[in-house]
Amino acid sequence: MEGKSIEQKWDLFKNIYNELVDKYIPNKSVKCGQRSKPPWTRYTTVNRAKKAKRKAWVTAQKSGLKAHLSLFEQHQKNVKTVINEAKAHYEEKLVDHLHDDPKRFYNYTRNFCRSSSTVDAIKENGTTYTDDKEKANILNDFFISVMTSEPEGDINIPIPTRPIHTVHNITITRDKVITVMKKLKRNKACGVDGIHVNVLREVLSLSIPLTDIFQHSANTGHLPQDWKDANVTPLHKKGSRQAKQNFRPVSLTSQICKIMERLVLADLWGHINTNHLITCDQHGFQGSCSCTTQLIECLDDWTNAVDNGDNLDVIYLDFSKAFDNASLDRLLYKLDQLGVDDTARAWIKSFLLDRLQRVIIDGEAPTSVPVTSGVPQGSVLGPILFLAFINDLPDYVSHSQVRLFADDTILYLTVSSTEDCLTLQEDLHNLKRWERD
Repeated sequence: MEGKSIEQKWDLFKNIYNELVDKYIPNKSVKCGQRSKPPWTRYTTVNRAKKAKRKAWVTAQKSGLKAHLSLFEQHQKNVKTVINEAKAHYEEKLVDHLHDDPKRFYNYTRNFCRSSSTVDAIKENGTTYTDDKEKANILNDFFISVMTSEPEGDINIPIPTRPIHTVHNITITRDKVITVMKKLKRNKACGVDGIHVNVLREVLSLSIPLTDIFQHSANTGHLPQDWKDANVTPLHKKGSRQAKQNFRPVSLTSQICKIMERLVLADLWGHINTNHLITCDQHGFQGSCSCTTQLIECLDDWTNAVDNGDNLDVIYLDFSKAFDNASLDRLLYKLDQLGVDDTARAWIKSFLLDRLQRVIIDGEAPTSVPVTSGVPQGSVLGPILFLAFINDLPDYVSHSQVRLFADDTILYLTVSSTEDCLTLQEDLHNLKRWERD
């Protein structure tokens, strides 16, 4: 593939992939809404009870005797009892193995909940829309409308001193690509390009052309457009399911691009951890950190204040559409200040710019529209890029304590006088200035 552009290499790879898939991988048609039977109905005890019931029914039909009909009714009751016992046994096993296999447990419990991706109807200007394409259009327009345009003027944001070490050229090796391909999760859906994760897991020889494509992309700072197109699933957050503002967009992107993202992510995390760049007040999207560790630190400070007889003012802050509103120019500026070199930053810039997305509801989708700001929710790099964007927030707080979990912010201060109240208010004004900048 020497002498070809990244788009030409990608198109060649995709065409050969599709030809081989059509030739060697069989297809299976599944009816819409078709579901497998509950797992406990496959138990031996359940099958034996059903078989005895069928046998009793045939006997009762042939003889016409009340005794045989009564026997059938007993078998019928027995089947219900056996099924209930088998179901209880299955649920007990799920609970017993919750620590080892939590996904299986939560997949089962979801059957009793309404899917967060269900969009029954959307109300817009007093009209209720139930057509899938109309709902998709409304949500598509709304998700784009909340994004921001880049402010005019030069960026002049004071950020702590740039670290000595930088992220150097991204180096891609076949071993790294194979390692990532083996770790792909089987249940992930295809992106716009239609390349399936199970094929990538099983056909590791695909790592040879992919390594070349990835290295070319890293060297030139360009990505094929397929990697930047996304199918968006609207997920319900809270409130009415008929209000468009109560849904958030989750992007389904190319599995090939996600492999490349993981390779870039490994270099970024290595750089960030080596130089201790993420503030220790941030508990989101990091190993050994969670909302639990954030809560423990808060409770430790608060209980100490209560034990000392002090009053404590606590303020909870949340950014509306935080991921969607992240300014791309300011994000790239902050990456530069964090020591991400020109080559890596050029690739990330290409990854973020010229993105397209479309909302899909039950197979219906509007025309793809351009994404003007934000980091894609559902991508591999999205969380770390957002952490870089919000990382300097605590630097604007002079006196109060800040605890972060992604964009969810807790601000608190021991208050014993009017001056302390004014100090806390001053920190709030500083955060307002940070948000504006």
